[in-house]
Amino acid sequence: MVCDRCVKVLRNELEAEGLNVQEVELGRVIIGIKNREQDIISLLKVLQSNGFLLISSENQKLVEALKIELILLLRNLPLEQEGNLSEFLAHRFQTDYSKISKIFSSTEKITVEKYFIKLKIETVKDLFRKGTTISPK
Repeated sequence: MVCDRCVKVLRNELEAEGLNVQEVELGRVIIGIKNREQDIISLLKVLQSNGFLLISSENQKLVEALKIELILLLRNLPLEQEGNLSEFLAHRFQTDYSKISKIFSSTEKITVEKYFIKLKIETVKDLFRKGTTISPK
């Protein structure tokens, strides 16, 4: 999920399926389970119909957490990041950046840096559409 609108839509659709939604945020959904098998089927149905996937492997979890971190980083503009992106991510995930980069690139078929550039471009396009201006601090 990449925006607040996605979170809202997903929450509404999960509740419409009768699921006990406790929390929905970027990259994470928490539901109370009543009937395990039926609830999982309903969850997968809603996720799939909205273009989302259920993440199960540790590598997928790392990649999604990394994407969320980059999205959140761009929410506070102008960007005030100390050091370079690789140092920031290594510190944030307490993992060697080469490992993060290798997992991300093999999973997404794009480097972390190129992905972050694409996010920046999309953010700027959204700001232009909304007519928002950013003042340097």
